[in-house]
Amino acid sequence: MRLLIDINSYDAVLEILTSYSQGNRLEQLSEEEYQTFVSRLTEANFLEKRIIEYKEEIQRMEDYVKDYRTNIVYLKGSLEKQQLQMTKVLTQISERNVIEAKEKDVLR
Repeated sequence: MRLLIDINSYDAVLEILTSYSQGNRLEQLSEEEYQTFVSRLTEANFLEKRIIEYKEEIQRMEDYVKDYRTNIVYLKGSLEKQQLQMTKVLTQISERNVIEAKEKDVLR
């Protein structure tokens, strides 16, 4: 209660008591404890920023993977179409060879 005696303002005392009644705590820290607290608070702020950066990086990576998967699906479909076209071309060449061979009496 020495703190209350040192404070000359009624409003300040009322504010402190109201804060205390709302569950807030009033503590005295040594200089070393205060510096440790400031250091940890600074570190916590830094880590919070890093977490935000990591979350953004994860989102970019997820977007990249999604785009990559979309490209794979597109390329797979493209290759399947090319395979169908190649099969048709080879079938037509084979049929044409048979027709030409018959026309030249090579095949009977």
